[in-house]
Amino acid sequence: MSAPLTVAAALREATTRLAASESSRLDAEVLLAHCLNVSRTYLYSHPEFELDAACHARFDALLAARARHTPLAYLIERAEFWSLEFAVTPAVLVPRGETELLVELALAAWPTDTPGVLLDAGAGSGAIAAALALERPALTVIANDSSAAALAVARGNFARLGLARIACVQGHWLEALADGSLDVLVSNPPYVGDEEDVDAAVNFEPRQAVFAADGGGAALATIVTAAPRCLKRGGYIALEHGHRQGAQVRALLAAQGFARIETARDLAGRERATSAWRD
Repeated sequence: MSAPLTVAAALREATTRLAASESSRLDAEVLLAHCLNVSRTYLYSHPEFELDAACHARFDALLAARARHTPLAYLIERAEFWSLEFAVTPAVLVPRGETELLVELALAAWPTDTPGVLLDAGAGSGAIAAALALERPALTVIANDSSAAALAVARGNFARLGLARIACVQGHWLEALADGSLDVLVSNPPYVGDEEDVDAAVNFEPRQAVFAADGGGAALATIVTAAPRCLKRGGYIALEHGHRQGAQVRALLAAQGFARIETARDLAGRERATSAWRD
C-alpha cells in the first residue's frame, strides 16, 4: 500500500508533470487548492497535510486535463476580471485582462452619475456588463448574447454580484434592440480569422466567441453597421479587436458616420480597442 500523498509531494509531482507550461508551479497550486477548497497560502502553511484518495484522484484528473491545454479557468470553474470573480464554463469565453481596456474606455467616456442605457453585445460570462454596472450604477445595463447557455452563465454571475437588475436579452448582436434605444454600446466580439494560428487553449473555448468570417472582421462589421440604428445621437461605441485590425475598424466607423474615432493600445503597445461617438 503506497504512503499517503502530502501537499508538498503532490505539488512537486504536479509541477514536474506540467513542466511544458510556463506556469507549471502556479497551475499546480491553483488546481490543488481548488481540490482541497483552500487558499494557496494554506498549501504553504500545511505542506504535510495528506490528500485523501478522492482528492488525489480528482487532482490527477485535473492535471491530465491541464496537460492537454484545457484552460485553467474551466478546470476551476472561475476567472477574475476587474477584481471580480466570475463563474465560467466552456459555454463562454474566459475573460482576459486586456479586455479591461474596454471597461476603462467606457468609464472614461461616460460620467459617473449620468443615466443612460448600455449594451454589452456578445456578453458571454457577463464580465464587461457587470464591471460597468458596478462602476456606473446610473446606467441601465443590458447583456446580449446569441447563446442561451452563455446567458445562463451571465445570469448566475449577475445574481452572485447582486446585479439582478442587468437585463439579459438573447439575440444575434443588435437584432433584438429597438431603434435609438442605446446610449452606450460595448463589445468584445469574435475577431480571429479561421486561418489564424491560435494558442492550443483557445480550441477549448466556444468557437463562435473566438472566430469570425472575413478574416476575423465579420462580427465587427455587423456591429458597426447596425450601431447607428440603435445608438442615440451623442451615443458612444467601444469595440475590442485584434491588434492588426485597428485601421479596419476605424474605416468601418467612419463609413457609418461616426466621429471622434480613437484607437487605444494595450499594455504591450498594440492597438486593441477603438471607440467613437455618434454626433
